[in-house]
Amino acid sequence: MIGSFDRLGYERHRRTFRPADLDADLSDRHVVVTGANSGLGFATATALVVRGARVMLVCRDGGRGEAARDAIRSQTGSSSVELAVVDVSDLSAVRSFAAGLRWPRVDRLIHNAGLLPDRRILSSDGHELTFATHVLGPHLLTRLLRPRLEASAEARVVW
Repeated sequence: MIGSFDRLGYERHRRTFRPADLDADLSDRHVVVTGANSGLGFATATALVVRGARVMLVCRDGGRGEAARDAIRSQTGSSSVELAVVDVSDLSAVRSFAAGLRWPRVDRLIHNAGLLPDRRILSSDGHELTFATHVLGPHLLTRLLRPRLEASAEARVVW
């Protein structure tokens, strides 16, 4: 929708926002968040944990991922946050993650990983890195997790 992502959109949507909508109980929900070590991914993962969800942080950098996991645990007092070190632009890493995920179902899959380098870089598979991170990896992850998403009564994929 034109005007949804600017100041006018904010003003229009703000009028119908209900703070009570944020009081969701997400206990017993399993959520995978890519790019969760900073920015929107970190804030999203933290908010989900606060509401009771079990969250898997999928981060490319192990050190930054560990710091994010520890920060969320410290801020929320919850240990229901886990870390998987996965570069979503690396299709074999995505396959390994999906095959090794111990959860019987995934209730939410949030694709947040992203980057925008200032020069052309190829992924380990030979694809342009931004395309591999934003499109190829997330598409493959969604396809591989589909049986676990279908095992949820209310699965959602946020791209």
